[in-house]
Amino acid sequence: MFKTENYLVTIIMIAMIFLAGYFGSRYIGVLALGTWTKGLSAQAEELKNEYAEEIKTETDINKLLESGARQINVNQADYAIITLEHAAQIEPKARDAWVLMGAAYLKTNDFSKALEVLKKAEEIDPTYAKTYEYLEMTYNELGNTTEAQKAKEKKEYLGKSSN
Repeated sequence: MFKTENYLVTIIMIAMIFLAGYFGSRYIGVLALGTWTKGLSAQAEELKNEYAEEIKTETDINKLLESGARQINVNQADYAIITLEHAAQIEPKARDAWVLMGAAYLKTNDFSKALEVLKKAEEIDPTYAKTYEYLEMTYNELGNTTEAQKAKEKKEYLGKSSN
């Protein structure tokens, strides 16, 4: 999974941090830590790209939705987004793919993208209370209290009518 050059970079970064401590140079330590963090970011991005390629082989929408929900619950929202985007490509009218994707974008603090996908979920099924629950959260995060209140009212109305 990790390439030999990644180990080499890690060893070099550890050596630089050690030298920084030995010589008392904070600059070397900060430089080493920044380089190491960039290396980890690149590795994480590479893993996400590999996952995106692997997930393309799955065509069972229910498995994808279950996997996306599980990823959200274990704080892997970036992977959930990849999974749920694939689910939405397979079945564009899959309301739950869009709703869960909105929840995942909320977890990543990408509120404008959360709003975009939740509006799509609302178009597909304007009677699903969970969509409005996430819309309320999204509008609150965006500072739009008027729309948040409207979403809350719809959520409450639909929640009562489904009981």
